[in-house]
Amino acid sequence: MLPPPRLALFHFAIAGGFHHGLGQVWGRLPAGLLLDLRAEPGNPHDSNAVEVLMPPGGSLAGLKLGYLPRDANAAAARWLARGAVLRAEVLGLVGVMPGQAMPDDLVFTSFLNGDPLLRLVFEG
Repeated sequence: MLPPPRLALFHFAIAGGFHHGLGQVWGRLPAGLLLDLRAEPGNPHDSNAVEVLMPPGGSLAGLKLGYLPRDANAAAARWLARGAVLRAEVLGLVGVMPGQAMPDDLVFTSFLNGDPLLRLVFEG
């Protein structure tokens, strides 16, 4: 049996958001909102793909906002495959304030000022 995967919690900006539903909620995700994460092992571009989704409830429930960045998704995909509950907590917006410091552990492919700044949260 393999040891459980290690998962470093980190901050990130959503990858591929403007190819998915991020534009529908851009600038309107409140701090503290917990977004759902779901592994997408059948993704033809990345077998470790992890979708970022709007939480249940409301008219946008389940809307795919984009993905965890590829540079940080492998461990999260393994945890999700083992039944762990991972979420993405909205902390605020990226780069809105002049001179705003970026978290040292920020993982992203690219982002725009105003994209949601998220933190990976392990719930068990």
